[in-house]
Amino acid sequence: MLRIEHCIYFIEVAKTGSLSKAAINLHLSQPHLSQCIKQLEAIVGVDLLMRSPKGVELTSEGLLCLEHAKKLVFEADQLLTWPQRTTSLYTLKVATFNAYAPINSYFEVSMHAQDSQSHQLYEVKNHEVIDQILFKRANIGVTYIEDFILDAMQETFEKNKLAFYPLTQEPLNVAMSVHHPLAQKSEIYVSDIIPYPLAFEAYKNQRHAKGHIQHLNSDAKQHYLNALNQFLNKFNILQMGFDNNRSLLYYLSKHHSAITLGQKRYNLDNPLLKSGEILYLPISDMPFKLVTGIVYNKGKGWSPIERDFIEMLKRQIEI
Repeated sequence: MLRIEHCIYFIEVAKTGSLSKAAINLHLSQPHLSQCIKQLEAIVGVDLLMRSPKGVELTSEGLLCLEHAKKLVFEADQLLTWPQRTTSLYTLKVATFNAYAPINSYFEVSMHAQDSQSHQLYEVKNHEVIDQILFKRANIGVTYIEDFILDAMQETFEKNKLAFYPLTQEPLNVAMSVHHPLAQKSEIYVSDIIPYPLAFEAYKNQRHAKGHIQHLNSDAKQHYLNALNQFLNKFNILQMGFDNNRSLLYYLSKHHSAITLGQKRYNLDNPLLKSGEILYLPISDMPFKLVTGIVYNKGKGWSPIERDFIEMLKRQIEI
């Protein structure tokens, strides 16, 4: 019979790539952990791991099983923490980076909620979203994380008793005016956009403040800065800041040579995008992806109104 422990143990093995390391983290003996993994393989009827002296790797079936296991563990956490959420069933406190989809989702849900419900929206810089959760100003946050620091951020979440529920993982798009010289290209590469001035929101011009760098350990922080600077040093970054994404896109609509990088999926309701004045185009060889999702307190889970918000957000971003 499948037990939730099977899923928890399998997730840890997949995370560490080692039965011995996973056993240490789970405070289990390695033989017992190996037996549990073999039980899981017998239950699902396929091999989940490829074992070698160097460790373990997931099979193709193992990768699929991992996604299902994560969902089962998440739902189990929701069930077990449900009584703790009954006192805040009608409270929606959201922190989000500046984008149309999460902001629209918040207002759609709060406007149709009962008058007795108490709501709060914190529209902050992306790197401030986690702090809003830690300081208990918001109960859930919408944030994005570069894929090459995701593992390091997961450790930070665990340390702070937070959880991260990914919604999308996709490369950045390049945004530009419909009149930009690249607007008619059928395929765009990084080398195509380097000659054009790159505009950012104000805080993104301060490289020390980018992303969630303050939450990383020293090694992960250095890796993050090296990777980001290696990419951004190729560009001529405009020495002017914009307070938010809306003013930035308006600037692009009037200055046809400038570009910016962003996520189209989370800005589908931007009037400039809907009118066709601004285009978001994929970059074929973008070196990294953004993983965007929900961060929340691990021991609390989601209330019904928070779940409504997340379902609305999924519809807004068309997933």
